[in-house]
Amino acid sequence: MDFNIALTAIDGSAAYLALVPNPAPVDPTGGSEGVSFLISSAKYIVLIICGIVGVVAGALIAIGGASKRPDTADLGKKALLCSFVGIVVAGVWIVVTNTTWTFVA
Repeated sequence: MDFNIALTAIDGSAAYLALVPNPAPVDPTGGSEGVSFLISSAKYIVLIICGIVGVVAGALIAIGGASKRPDTADLGKKALLCSFVGIVVAGVWIVVTNTTWTFVA
């Protein structure tokens, strides 16, 4: 395919895409305070629960190591890994909702 033909095709498609209207963002809740409170509360509740799971997982690792029970220590290590992943996901979720959804405090 010739380079000039490709550029002409891209330029033509850009002109067609410019005709598509871009509406202003609209609050999907219609100003409902209940939904925004639920979303804003859920963000931080999930983050707190992941932190608590991380502390309990550390305790399981310590108990499993001290009592010579490797299965308990393995369970604690898996829970700690899941807690870290949950904290990262919750942190990203909080940033995304705070920057994109203006109705969530």
